[in-house]
Amino acid sequence: MDEHQIQVNKTSINTVLFMTNIGTTASAVAHLHSSLYKIALKLDNKLQRTGRINDKSQHCRKVEQLQRGLPPLPDFSGFHPAFKMPNVSGTGLPEKYCPGNMRRAYFEAYKEEHIEYLMWDEIERRISNGQPVVGATFIIPYPPGFPVVVPGQSISMNIITFMKALDVSEVHGFVAGAGVQVFKEEALRSFSGDVSKLCSRVAALEGAAPTDQVPEEETADALREQVARLEARIALLEGSNDKTVVGAAGGS
Repeated sequence: MDEHQIQVNKTSINTVLFMTNIGTTASAVAHLHSSLYKIALKLDNKLQRTGRINDKSQHCRKVEQLQRGLPPLPDFSGFHPAFKMPNVSGTGLPEKYCPGNMRRAYFEAYKEEHIEYLMWDEIERRISNGQPVVGATFIIPYPPGFPVVVPGQSISMNIITFMKALDVSEVHGFVAGAGVQVFKEEALRSFSGDVSKLCSRVAALEGAAPTDQVPEEETADALREQVARLEARIALLEGSNDKTVVGAAGGS
């Protein structure tokens, strides 16, 4: 591209990324289009001058591999139950498209005791053994530059296959020699512990004795709904307490 004075931002096995901005003119876009056409024409003429049938067949196979050899983009696999939003039943959405609390997952990942780093082979092994593996950060191959995994999302086999097949030098969220950041299994199970803390907070605000009594066999949906109810109750009680304090201060 130096011959045409065009700077390439990023490349992968079958993509080329050019950057434009608000100052890009129509003539600059036309120059890019013309340059790409000239390059394609030059390559085509070079192929036509190749007399050996074997070389042409090999070229055609390489082109076909670039166009069809890569796995399709993975569909969104869904949020892990620990991060699904409460009160979404009855929306008619498929389970994997139910909204999730990405914000909570993102900030939970700041607690080092909740996360670990795994390579793709280890993630594949765990999923094959039936263990859930949940992303704790954004995993973004560049190019193209969109997230394949977001915080709180369950990692699927389709995602692993896609990431292994990619030929890109830059993957945001991947640490060389360590892997990608995921939640530990015990951290995902700690959701019931959050409910216990909320129960104690409600009890303290209501003047009752704190309680840690949480049913041992709660489903994830039930726990999420319980958390939502407790958080709403806390907000209501804290608001009432604030008004009481203000009223007492005014009376004095």
